[in-house]
Amino acid sequence: MADFVPYGTNKILDMLVYDNNLEVRKAVAKKGYGLDKLVEDSNMHVRIAVAEQGYGLDKLVEDRNSHVRIAVAEQGYGLDRLVNDENEYVCDAVKKYLKDNKYENIDEWKKDNPDKRYHKDDKSRGEER
Repeated sequence: MADFVPYGTNKILDMLVYDNNLEVRKAVAKKGYGLDKLVEDSNMHVRIAVAEQGYGLDKLVEDRNSHVRIAVAEQGYGLDRLVNDENEYVCDAVKKYLKDNKYENIDEWKKDNPDKRYHKDDKSRGEER
């Protein structure tokens, strides 16, 4: 995971955050730059790249796109919400995370990960990740 570098600290990268090419924006996200802007990107692939950096998970856990929510589950965030997702592939991603990380069930995960639990009213928590 790249270190988060806030928007406004590099003029060239600032321009690339808003590039028309989604591959450019995705590459910028993978470098950890401008995640505070790219978390709102209209393209799911860019938002997935943001989630893969562990940024904005508290927001992305509610993303309209199931592929983005899968990326959030793969980061181990919000599993208490995603375990009951309407999309079976998101639920499968939660089960895989639990199995891969040696959790017997979601309750065991909740006990060990109070900082990664979903809190609907707290949208600022993921910015420090």
